[in-house]
Amino acid sequence: MLKVEYQNYLKDQHSDLSEENRKYMVDVFEDWVNDGNVEEWKDGYIEQTTQWRVFFTAKSLIDFYVMEYDVLGETCRNGKEWNRCNCC
Repeated sequence: MLKVEYQNYLKDQHSDLSEENRKYMVDVFEDWVNDGNVEEWKDGYIEQTTQWRVFFTAKSLIDFYVMEYDVLGETCRNGKEWNRCNCC
């Protein structure tokens, strides 16, 4: 469910991203979720860096992820394609 929610977020908010970059961003998000950072809890989710104390809905978890971790745009701050960047 989170993967689909994040895909929809990217399509709605960042339609300028290439399909390749959008897919890459979804893969990175999914890896982050599945790497032990997020657990389903009751009717939502809890997250590791908040020391499991903050309850998230799918939307609020995506908003948190975007604020804390997401890189948006076609290039990194040094002008490289962001999904090939090793400098940032």
